[in-house]
Amino acid sequence: ELVGFAAFCLLPLYVAGSLLYPMRVRALALPRRLFACSFSLSLCLLLLVLLDVGELLSATTRAALWRASLLAHLSLLVLWLPLAQIALLLRRTTGVSVSRAVGLAAPPLLAWLYAFYRIGDPFPVDDSAVVASDSLSAVLHLCLNRAGIIGVAVTAVMSGTGAVSAPAAALSRKLRPVGEAELRA
Repeated sequence: ELVGFAAFCLLPLYVAGSLLYPMRVRALALPRRLFACSFSLSLCLLLLVLLDVGELLSATTRAALWRASLLAHLSLLVLWLPLAQIALLLRRTTGVSVSRAVGLAAPPLLAWLYAFYRIGDPFPVDDSAVVASDSLSAVLHLCLNRAGIIGVAVTAVMSGTGAVSAPAAALSRKLRPVGEAELRA
């Protein structure tokens, strides 16, 4: 079941994600592959939710697929995407080789990982029960908590910006300019 899921679900979704990435964008193959991986892993999690609702796979298989997909997606979001962004930024600004850019990206990546770990400290996240469990579950739980904190904060900022700018944009389209004659009257 695991091999079939990977062959008939992940691979076609990866291909679809690579086709959705705009071809007109002049970019290296790495951003296109990372987008395709993120796209396929996101839809894989959605498919696993639907399989859970329909109870189409056994519970142990669904749980194993869920953990593997979640681990892959969190590692992509927390580790590989920031590393690629920092390395590509260094490569484009300094013109160094790819291997040198990855080496130069290590200190900022470590700073990002430290900041990512510390972001959960001010919030009431109960990590005591997780630390007592196996290490993979603990890492998944801690990463998911911190990614959720960042996701909620970004969503709140974007929603607040939209809530403020949408009425102003709608009103500016409806209101007509005031002329000199109307001002004098």
